[in-house]
Amino acid sequence: FVSLLGAVSATCAKMAKEVINLQKTEIGELAEPFAMGKIGSSTMPQKRNPHLCEAVVGLSKIIRYYAALSLEGMVEEHERDMGAWLPEWEIVPRACILTSGVLKHSKGILKDLVVNEGRMRANLDFLKGLLLSEPVMFALAEKVGHQAAHKIVYEICMRAHDSGQHFKEALMADSRVSSQLSGEKINQLLDPEKYTGYSKEFVDCLTSKK
Repeated sequence: FVSLLGAVSATCAKMAKEVINLQKTEIGELAEPFAMGKIGSSTMPQKRNPHLCEAVVGLSKIIRYYAALSLEGMVEEHERDMGAWLPEWEIVPRACILTSGVLKHSKGILKDLVVNEGRMRANLDFLKGLLLSEPVMFALAEKVGHQAAHKIVYEICMRAHDSGQHFKEALMADSRVSSQLSGEKINQLLDPEKYTGYSKEFVDCLTSKK
């Protein structure tokens, strides 16, 4: 039971940690809910620290260690003396209480999660198209084979990376690509909204189970 609570809290902590990382100023894609009066720092008034997410991560660590301690109670002599079950009196109730806190905070974070779509798109475009080299390579592979396509796209990526040129321009300037893929096709391949794998299917599957 305590191991289950540890797994539940760890799942919540993984999501909270992701919000913490994506709330960093230099990324800025997500943020936990904010309301006037919430203080981020006692000395830096501009800060909006993800305190709720940090609480989830911190409480989860305690619960996970309780899970490890609970497993110790499985290996004892005969019918278990007080040395075995006394720790359970402490950790089982506390694990329940702390998991309740983790779930409460997690619900609040996800309910009013701040999503910055503009920043997400800007971050996707930060590499000037290089992020989408994979679909370009796959499309070119259909024409010239996988190994050749990988070599060609790799060389173009390295040149674009060093020169600061946009990936699309570098692709169009290379006859090995422009002779196989049209400008319109390259535009489609470099659109991140068209290269999301099975994300939609996963979301639809989860939504249908609610």
